[in-house]
Amino acid sequence: STSRELLSLKGPLEKAGLSVISPCFYEGPCPALEKPEGTCHAEFAWNPPPLITRLSHAARIGKESLKVTYLLLSRVNARENTEGMYRVVSDPMLSKNGRIRYLLCGQEGRISLSAPKDIQAQWMRSFKGLQRGDIISFSKAERRENGYGLTEKSTLLHTKISRMPLPMANF
Repeated sequence: STSRELLSLKGPLEKAGLSVISPCFYEGPCPALEKPEGTCHAEFAWNPPPLITRLSHAARIGKESLKVTYLLLSRVNARENTEGMYRVVSDPMLSKNGRIRYLLCGQEGRISLSAPKDIQAQWMRSFKGLQRGDIISFSKAERRENGYGLTEKSTLLHTKISRMPLPMANF
């Protein structure tokens, strides 16, 4: 719920003259809020303080990564040309028909990008290695009901976002 509260501020902040530099390529109200369960967050590797480690083990929940929702704002429109660029906003999912699928967010909102899990295209290794937060662009994909499907003729450009550990205060 805290993530959704922050995301609900995105549209009003942009209307007030601020520019969202990261993580969004989409201008306007956050498309993650279109569905009641929708959220958008980044994920970072971290070494939790001992207290958090003990609590997470006791509660049987994993805290191998830190998930955060953020908006990096600017008073000037410092956004570069982001046409055709998308941020990966999900972990990989395997669909019922055997396709690997990711949710992406870009200028057209939140979309799905999928590929057959056994395709032998050059870009497949990179596609299988996508992680939440990575930036991609693609071409020659088939338009599908909720996004795009990659084919043998498609191309995929992938910018890996570093997974640098976040500094943590001592607890």
